[in-house]
Amino acid sequence: MILKLVIMNITNVKIVRKSISFLTLFILLASCKVSQKQTESVRQTATMEQTSEVKDLGITFMNPEKKIIFQHYLKVKDALFNSDAVETKNAAEELANKVSEVKVKKPAMEIASTDDIVLQRKAFKLLSIEMESLLTGSLVSGEIYRQHCHMAFRNTGAIWLSDSSEILNPYYGKIMPDCGTVKGTIK
Repeated sequence: MILKLVIMNITNVKIVRKSISFLTLFILLASCKVSQKQTESVRQTATMEQTSEVKDLGITFMNPEKKIIFQHYLKVKDALFNSDAVETKNAAEELANKVSEVKVKKPAMEIASTDDIVLQRKAFKLLSIEMESLLTGSLVSGEIYRQHCHMAFRNTGAIWLSDSSEILNPYYGKIMPDCGTVKGTIK
């Protein structure tokens, strides 16, 4: 009888241990699901902010039109980083419609006229140079980062502008996302 009680207690302890193990595993998996949902929610919010025309850049321009132009430029840059030729074309068309400066409008229209990502990136190189010229001296506060990839276009290099110091290379996209350096700022 005593032996039977001891065996039952041992069996009960094993069951309790298994139950605790399963419960712990369930809690861990559930917390991972919540974390994944939170991460997805943050990603969706970031995407909505990225595509919103009134994205807060933390930059104040003397001329509000230049802020809008820069926001559209950033959409082109982000679409190139994502290697999305259709979105690049659409963003460049929006930019071309907003800008009156011919030196900026011409490369924007060139990007908008093709679905070829290679040609879009080539025109973006000139667009970035012209945007730098347009925006220099036009900020009241904040800064725009002048970034450079020395490997772009067979090691001839190319610049782009960003509202962040984080390198997200529009010339190589996700193939080499962080290839580049901050070479200066526009203040």
